[in-house]
Amino acid sequence: MTVRYAAPEVIGAFQRGISLDRAAFLPADIFSAAVMLLECLTRAVPWPNMDMQGIVSAVQAGQRPGADALPVAVQDLAGQRPGADALPVAVQDLVRAAWQADPAMRPHAATLRQQCAALFVAVGGLGQ
Repeated sequence: MTVRYAAPEVIGAFQRGISLDRAAFLPADIFSAAVMLLECLTRAVPWPNMDMQGIVSAVQAGQRPGADALPVAVQDLAGQRPGADALPVAVQDLVRAAWQADPAMRPHAATLRQQCAALFVAVGGLGQ
């Protein structure tokens, strides 16, 4: 298990030594995708300088990786650290929706894809 990207229910199942219910697979993947999306956009590894138990405790307490968890050494091409707070509010909202503690509250994969595509177009795509 890569705990940096694990959903709360995945962590819980792992700790109890049981398999995750099949119905929870896709919502757990949505959670993980949100963490990876944040990592891609901010160019920072989630939960830097934290060990596995620290990450587990943080996730179970409802914390999520954010601007305060980003390493200072990460810089963009202009020498600035993007950070989660520098992201457009719509992107922050999308990520927050996808990493809800309750798997039933997370968007479906098709919805997440549509929202990502719309945001991509809204920010200028690949810059023509």
